Amino acid sequence: MSTSQPPRPDVDQELAGLKDFQRRTVDYVDARLWEDDPTRRFLVADEVGLGKTLVARGVIAKAIDRLWDDVDRIDVVYICSNAQIARQNLARLRVGEDAGHEFADRLTLLARRIDDLRGRKLNFVSFSPGTSFNVSDSGGKAEERVLLYWMLRSQLPQLKSEFWLKFFRGGTRLGNFRNHVKWYDRSSIPTTMSEALVAELQSLPGQRDHGTLLEEFFACGDQFKHRREDWWPEQGLSSWRYNLIGRMRQQLARAAVAALEPDIIILDEFQRFTSLLHDNNPGAELARALFDHGEARLVLLSATPFKMYTLPDETEGEDHYQSFLQTVQFLAGSDRADVIKDQLGDLRRGLMTGDRKLAEEARDSAQAELRRVMVRTERLASTPDRDGMLGEAKMPGLSLAERDLHDYRFLSRVAAALGQPDMLEYWRSSPYVFELMDGYVVKEELERSGTHSAEVRIAVAKNRHLLSKRQVNAYRALDPANAKMRAITQDVLEPGTWRLAWVPPSLPYYDLSGPYAAEASRHFTKRLIFSAWNVVPKAISSVLSYEAERRLVEYAGLHDRRYDATRQRGLLAFSKSEGRLTGMPVLMLMYPCTSLAMAGDPLSVARAVQEAIPLNRQTLFREVRKQVENLLSQLPAGPSSGPVDDSWYWAAPVLLDQVSLELPLVDRVEFSYGIEWDEHDSSTRFDEHLAPCPCSIDPTGRVRTPSGGPRGGPHQCGDRGLGRVRPACDQQGHRRA
Repeated sequence: MSTSQPPRPDVDQELAGLKDFQRRTVDYVDARLWEDDPTRRFLVADEVGLGKTLVARGVIAKAIDRLWDDVDRIDVVYICSNAQIARQNLARLRVGEDAGHEFADRLTLLARRIDDLRGRKLNFVSFSPGTSFNVSDSGGKAEERVLLYWMLRSQLPQLKSEFWLKFFRGGTRLGNFRNHVKWYDRSSIPTTMSEALVAELQSLPGQRDHGTLLEEFFACGDQFKHRREDWWPEQGLSSWRYNLIGRMRQQLARAAVAALEPDIIILDEFQRFTSLLHDNNPGAELARALFDHGEARLVLLSATPFKMYTLPDETEGEDHYQSFLQTVQFLAGSDRADVIKDQLGDLRRGLMTGDRKLAEEARDSAQAELRRVMVRTERLASTPDRDGMLGEAKMPGLSLAERDLHDYRFLSRVAAALGQPDMLEYWRSSPYVFELMDGYVVKEELERSGTHSAEVRIAVAKNRHLLSKRQVNAYRALDPANAKMRAITQDVLEPGTWRLAWVPPSLPYYDLSGPYAAEASRHFTKRLIFSAWNVVPKAISSVLSYEAERRLVEYAGLHDRRYDATRQRGLLAFSKSEGRLTGMPVLMLMYPCTSLAMAGDPLSVARAVQEAIPLNRQTLFREVRKQVENLLSQLPAGPSSGPVDDSWYWAAPVLLDQVSLELPLVDRVEFSYGIEWDEHDSSTRFDEHLAPCPCSIDPTGRVRTPSGGPRGGPHQCGDRGLGRVRPACDQQGHRRA
């Protein structure tokens, strides 16, 4: 396939929006990657909030400019541990107006996009590593199994037999899997990759006395012949089947790496998957095959590339020094890592013996080596006056209580009885330490042998402040039990924010009311808290969420409610009760009605009434009601007598869009049930809710104008947001999008 030639990106324009300190980082990283004594791996360790993603975009822009005349196809790969963040940041990293972009949850699924990459000069590809490199001996996602099925079937006519669907369906219902196979876009699968996959299966050794993996595959598949449609394989056969699919997925992932041909790779928050950098397993080998492909440059992003400090009791036995050396070894290689290790040893000896010259020389040498492969900008250095863009504020409620000291004495006694280190750091950082911590050596030792220690039993018996199930179930008020936790609780909950469903808008379109109108609540925003201890996030979320829920229960007068009571589930479901469809409001939540979204747009209302934002609430409500009533008046009238059909409330939005798109009202609007991969649900109940859709309603004086949905319903807000992102689209084009 010929490669199209888009316009060359303007690197100066791409870098124009960067701050000075970001531009300096971009220039330094670019020089280290491509100029004198270049390195193929580099770490950007800028402090949180200083724009590492923007720096990465600048590095990508300069790399593209360097490669443009020499490389036929430029592939930029972005890897992030979170799929949602990967999708978001991929758009921020794109350089050039005509660059293609592809996202796949898994490396295996890139196989169907390879031909698209080959047809473009510049490509941006993103995926997450957890499910891409750690391809275990399992069936994976249904989408992967469908892809495997069609790749193999295109080369192996034997797979046309129906029983092969039973083999590949995994845990998906056969009917759903059959639909996935039927509607799969086979045109996106490269023939060359299908041929290569089958060739690999023919050459790889099989297990269970089978010569090749392909022979083993057919032998296992024979066990699925002549089975009823509702048959499920027994444990042994199912495990054998999944093991085979897992090995084929591994080969598919390797083929995707070989076809990807990356030029620059961005590895974001890489500290979340450092095992891929150091371990010796198939997943790590696959990752390194990608990182070391051809002349690809690898840029790692992380504000915390390794732990700065650890204690002997650290979770999972982590060691900050070994973590540091592993990171340096990955970036610079074993030889240079040994040099840095020796220099740090000289630095320590110089400091311990008072040999200032030795210490300074070792420090300077270590810095020079580290700067070959990493750079860091800290907040203090990002502003000329070195104020770090920070301001110091005192937190009210930061107070030490007598019970806090009793808690520390209790923790110390238990730790001493178990032969564990002092608990001061944990006590300073978290309340209810033993109740909330997980994975720590001292907690594991307490659970293992604590009941056998008389000293531990006595300490527990004397402690009057331990959490009890009875207290929590009864929604009794709990002391935050820690000076810092006490301050956070007062800062976050005392302004009344426990009554808010979400964070208040920073720029509201109209006057706020209820709890949002309170002065303290209007200015409430998120808090970002840092801690070195894993127990702290759990402690903060547990204490704050429990206290917020306790206050809500008390405010609602639910005195008989218990914390462990069964919670109401399945609120967004297409339900049926006593033969009556009860999920119609859910359908309204799912359907984004463009007509109502535009009618309830506060910006349009502000322009119409010529008033500034935020609008007066009553003015907004009055104008929206007029707009909705005007829309309803365009619909044909229903019967002149008899009860009003309640289904009008959810059918009206569909009919309104038919009017706005100039579609005949007598035409039935078709909806498809969006089955997710590996979804075990059925479309039957969904179809039942669509069946009674009327083609006319009764817009008489009894009309109840749906005022909340047009203004602030999630479906309408999303529809309006899309319309503002693409203002050039007309209504019909917007609906198609």
